[in-house]
Amino acid sequence: QKSEPTKTPVFKEIPVKEGRVPSWYSEKIDERHTNSEYKTRTIFDYVKQFKEISVRIKDVKDEYYDKKSNTLYLNLKQDKQFGEKTGTGFYHEFGHAADAALGGNQYLSNDEQFLAVLKADYKDILKRYSTPEAAEQFLKDLDQPVSYSVSDLVEGLSKGKIRGGYGHLEGDSKYWDDKYAVCNEAFAHFFEASMGDKERLEKLKESFPNSYNYYLKMISPFVVSESPDSFRERERARGYER
Repeated sequence: QKSEPTKTPVFKEIPVKEGRVPSWYSEKIDERHTNSEYKTRTIFDYVKQFKEISVRIKDVKDEYYDKKSNTLYLNLKQDKQFGEKTGTGFYHEFGHAADAALGGNQYLSNDEQFLAVLKADYKDILKRYSTPEAAEQFLKDLDQPVSYSVSDLVEGLSKGKIRGGYGHLEGDSKYWDDKYAVCNEAFAHFFEASMGDKERLEKLKESFPNSYNYYLKMISPFVVSESPDSFRERERARGYER
């Protein structure tokens, strides 16, 4: 389901506190917003308007979301190479911000059941590619830019035993030690792909179908309507009003 073209450019509502956003980048962000999935877009629009998230454009080694300052740190060169799709870094890091905003004092995705579903989908992947030929093909596929999200999650769920073209261990050997790290990353990957990257979303749904459905279930209570008051009522009801 496509939305109408966004009336206000995304970066008109998100303050850029350092650096500048070039027009080619801003236009791509708006295009992805237009082509996004309804539920995730609704969450994006709510968090963008009411959670005071800001952006700093810097030459950082790895893009990241800083929860304390509610800031996305972006490197636009890296963002463009990130899975070879402009805006991947922005929407991925915004996914972490949305996860934190909806969860109140902790991330919404710090969820035991979500972790169990991710592990079950991973077991199904191992069964599906259990022959040497299938396993070899799967590993080749993990090197493709379209599979970068799947590659990261498989690395996390295998505790680094299966490494594809993209993962977190290269930058931080203890990244997956945190119990819910893979849940937080899965949430951000589902969020990012839902924001206008249909090919990557299909890859994720193919490998993690039940996890994606659980992600939708997690965010659905907040997708009441596009009215800000509906979101506030839902947050109050869940005790997340801050």
